[in-house]
Amino acid sequence: MFCNACGDQVLEGSRFCGSCGASLSPQSVPTRQTARQVHETKSSGTAIVLSFFWTGLGQLYAGTIARGLVMMGVTPIVWAIGWFGGLAAFFGGLGTIVGKTAQESSSAAGVGFIGFLAGFAPIIWWIWGMVDAKKNCEAFNRGDLM
Repeated sequence: MFCNACGDQVLEGSRFCGSCGASLSPQSVPTRQTARQVHETKSSGTAIVLSFFWTGLGQLYAGTIARGLVMMGVTPIVWAIGWFGGLAAFFGGLGTIVGKTAQESSSAAGVGFIGFLAGFAPIIWWIWGMVDAKKNCEAFNRGDLM
């Protein structure tokens, strides 16, 4: 026999639950244990805010620990790529201005363009991290990540 209040097993004929002290009347005690539905929910907003501050924290909160740790480790690398890309874009743009020949200006423009694109990597990574954290929380709340 099982307690209606806490779900723990109690001895046959008991009047009170030994775990929680609830009264056990014969008509209210089930003969088999019912599954207790204790389900924790994760806030998508909290996950987004955590990932706003550091990509990967939202994934840790959502319960995808390995994914969160990997994302937290990759984040400084992505930001370094973005900073170096920004510098390359700056110097590439400067090179197009001060280049003595058309070929030098053209080469500098190519470096500047690649640097410009690399400069967007951290922003894309940051936004994707927040969206992914939200999706992980939703999956956790549906029970897909249990």
